[in-house]
Amino acid sequence: MADNQKVDNNLLESYKVKTTETADGHVQHVKLESGGSSSSTASAPDTATVTDSSSEVLASNTDRKGAILVNDDDLDIYLAFGVDAVVGSGIRLNSNGGVFTMDAYSFTTQAINAIAASGSNNMTVQEFE
Repeated sequence: MADNQKVDNNLLESYKVKTTETADGHVQHVKLESGGSSSSTASAPDTATVTDSSSEVLASNTDRKGAILVNDDDLDIYLAFGVDAVVGSGIRLNSNGGVFTMDAYSFTTQAINAIAASGSNNMTVQEFE
């Protein structure tokens, strides 16, 4: 593996991959170095009401770098990206504090939709750009 390869992952501006190899060419150590700023700015904290009908809790945003959603009520909430949410499918946020933290594997700029089995349920929302 060549040293100092620049990688663009659409989350951080860029980073470099540095390796240490043994005498016979086997990779012994891999180090990632940030090549740009990975900081983000938080939007104003928000809330959303989740009912038994799929609704958008976070609009699509091409500037999004991350998001945290917390179920602040007593019924489970289900999330879906870019499509209607369905009870019993997608990402489940357990009642009373279930958390979804967007990471490199779940990153999306699509709208995030939510649904609960019944009632009017509170969710806290924090987006980062």
